[in-house]
Amino acid sequence: MPTSATPFPPPPAHYALYDVDVDGPSPPPVPRDASYASFGAQHTTAPWHEQDASGFVYPVVVDDGANADAREEIVACVESACERYARALAECVDAPSKSDRWVTDAGTLLNNAQRVINDAVRPSQAMRDLEYRIEVMIEEKRAAVEALREAVAEGRKAREVAPKSGGR
Repeated sequence: MPTSATPFPPPPAHYALYDVDVDGPSPPPVPRDASYASFGAQHTTAPWHEQDASGFVYPVVVDDGANADAREEIVACVESACERYARALAECVDAPSKSDRWVTDAGTLLNNAQRVINDAVRPSQAMRDLEYRIEVMIEEKRAAVEALREAVAEGRKAREVAPKSGGR
């Protein structure tokens, strides 16, 4: 066993970004606003909605009009990404150092397609699913009400038909 191996390794470098002032069990401390490098990427402790999204690049949308069809936009983005990926593969043979640009462009286009899916398609899918579920619930309730009405009508009919027992 190497001499540097220990059953209790030191905490990771980003551990210093957290305030630890409480003794005993407690909820995880709130991180300070800071950033650290891990796994070859720069990370931040800020909440996701407060982070700067400038590192996440979206290309120019093929049809950015208000009346743009989301399906056509997604197809255009995916086709463009496939073209750039094919170009990157061709560049790998001729000049491998130039292929990085094409791979980045393909990834960016796929990110844009995902954004269009999240912004345009998924909300309408969720709304349609909600409408369907509400329609099913309404039909189930109508069927239950109709079954109750029939049971009440049969009960009233049985009560009217039954001989009344009188005193002797």
